[in-house]
Amino acid sequence: MYAVAILILTSCSTNAKTEFIKSVSCYFDYSTVCWEDLGDKYYRPNTADWPTQIDGQIINEFPMEIACQYWHLLQNARTDFHKKSLSLRAKASKNIVNALDNTESMFDTVFVRCVSQEYYIRLFPEMYNEVMKPALDELAEKLND
Repeated sequence: MYAVAILILTSCSTNAKTEFIKSVSCYFDYSTVCWEDLGDKYYRPNTADWPTQIDGQIINEFPMEIACQYWHLLQNARTDFHKKSLSLRAKASKNIVNALDNTESMFDTVFVRCVSQEYYIRLFPEMYNEVMKPALDELAEKLND
């Protein structure tokens, strides 16, 4: 679905929506995100600075060092997504801004889904794809309306 939306958007004249979709297309799948670059992209002095309502959803058995790593990467991805959306937000309708905000919040949802269950090796990639693929599909549909 996402690929179809990209094709539709890119077939139109170049505009803010098309440029935005191109710039965030890497976030559609865990394997296409450059996690190494995101780890150092934004300075985060406190890697475990999640809100208290999220803190209550972390199971006791979840390894804290892994939770901190996930949070750091996902917050950097969220920050990067937000920065890439700024030019679109400046011109967009309220509905599109809401759709952007909803998609942006899905980075936190990935974290909560990970830390609220037992840790296993492929947990992060699986939860990331389970949450972000539909979120970006939905955003692409909203942008295409």
